[in-house]
Amino acid sequence: GGTPGGVRPASPHRKVHAAEVSERLYIHGLEHKRHVQTQLRLKLQDELDKICTFKPEVNPHGHRRDPTPVKSRYKEPPARRDSTSVQDSVVAQEQRELEQCTFQPQVNNPKKDMHVAKLYLAEPAWLRLSRPRPVTPQASDASLNASTPAR
Repeated sequence: GGTPGGVRPASPHRKVHAAEVSERLYIHGLEHKRHVQTQLRLKLQDELDKICTFKPEVNPHGHRRDPTPVKSRYKEPPARRDSTSVQDSVVAQEQRELEQCTFQPQVNNPKKDMHVAKLYLAEPAWLRLSRPRPVTPQASDASLNASTPAR
C-alpha cells in the first residue's frame, strides 16, 4: 500500500515556509560558490608554482635590516680635504673597480691591411669609450643646415 499516483501527502506536523527554504538554498549556494572559488584559487596557485620556479629568499628567517644604516654626521665638523688626497682616493677607487673587472672577450684581431682599426684598438677600450666624442665637421654642417630656413 501506497497512495495512488505515488504522491505522498504533506506531513501535517511540519509546515514548510517558503522563506525558510529559500534562505537555506541561498546559504547552500553561497557555501558552494566559496568552495568552488577556493578550489579554483588552489588550482591556479598550483599552476603558477609549476610555471614560476624562481623562489628568492628576500628576508630569510624574518631578519629585518636597519632602515637607517648610516649614522648622521651633520653635527660633526667638516673633514678637511686637500686636492692630492682627493685625487689619490679617486685613483684608488678606479684601481679597486678595475680589479673587479674580469671580463676579457675573445675577439678576432684586425687583418693586416686594416691600419686604422689597429690604431683604434691600440688604445684600451675603457679609455677610448670614456672620453667624449669630438664633433665631426659633417655633424656640425648638418646641424647648421637644419637651423637655416630654406629659401
